[in-house]
Amino acid sequence: MLRWAHELIDRVPRIKLLKVPPQGFDFLNEAEYEKLRDAAASDPDLLVAFLLGADAGLRRGEILAIRWEDADVRSAKLVVRRSDWRG
Repeated sequence: MLRWAHELIDRVPRIKLLKVPPQGFDFLNEAEYEKLRDAAASDPDLLVAFLLGADAGLRRGEILAIRWEDADVRSAKLVVRRSDWRG
């Protein structure tokens, strides 16, 4: 945004970028995935939430905000239109 701010204001402030150390991610291995999936299998709602997160990569808020109109069962597609954040 600051690249174009000079067109609107006389003096563009300089902003120093913070250095952030590389982030490590701990993904589930196959055995952990299967154990969690099997544990969730006894509750259909929990299983769906697990699969949406683990297989589709949806975040918690996206899973909570899913509505039936977001799913096209015939084409097996799901559109993420919203996210639930703090209710």
